[in-house]
Amino acid sequence: MKTKRIIIKGLVGAAILGFIFIGCKKSSSSPQDTDTESGTDDSQANLFSQDASNISDNAAKGQTTYRPQQQGNENVLSTCATVTNDTSVTPHVLTINFGTSNCMCIDGRYRRGEIIVNYSGRYFDSASVHTLSFSNY
Repeated sequence: MKTKRIIIKGLVGAAILGFIFIGCKKSSSSPQDTDTESGTDDSQANLFSQDASNISDNAAKGQTTYRPQQQGNENVLSTCATVTNDTSVTPHVLTINFGTSNCMCIDGRYRRGEIIVNYSGRYFDSASVHTLSFSNY
């Protein structure tokens, strides 16, 4: 009888150990996240924001040409862009108006609508705060 109990306990113990090892085995192929849409959207938003910031900075300098730091190509806003800088109001308002129809810029991009920059103090002062907004841009 004692031998039977020992054999049964041994088999039960072996079965439990077998279940533990089988149940805890890691899968060799874990599912990977392949959705990159949010990353692409974020990258495009940063690109468009930087483009608008470059345009407004150069418009504030009175220049219609600007050279993006990451590209070697010179881009020109276009003759159809109208720049107005109202410093008689606080905060000051810089408006770059591309008109209501597509305005082909030299960089090969069509733009229309307005980029509106509200800023405090002098435009290029380090303490100046710039707020960009868009109207039908």
